[in-house]
Amino acid sequence: MIDEKSTTKHNLKEYKRSSNFTIIYTNNVNFAFTPIDIHMICSRTVASMDKKDESIEELATLIMTPQHAKAVLQAFANHIQEYEKAHGEIKMSENKLPQQPTKEELILGSASRRKKK
Repeated sequence: MIDEKSTTKHNLKEYKRSSNFTIIYTNNVNFAFTPIDIHMICSRTVASMDKKDESIEELATLIMTPQHAKAVLQAFANHIQEYEKAHGEIKMSENKLPQQPTKEELILGSASRRKKK
């Protein structure tokens, strides 16, 4: 269950939701990096009405320092362990794992993101 309160108290700090806060559903994540940061590119696969074609709709890119990315990785691992304790093992199908984009795809995707701005 997600806490929908806009302000919560946690470890003596106050966290407030931004006025432009939004929830994004993603079922496709790609990664890119530079020497100083890591990019997490969130998108979703969208099927057409005739189900013959699929497209990828980019939704957001999170950019963080490598140190923060490693902290996020550890937090994800901890939360997944807790989830599996409560709900059972998460099964992964080999044929449904996302494929890593090629270097050319990352460059093309980065160029298209710059053009949209």
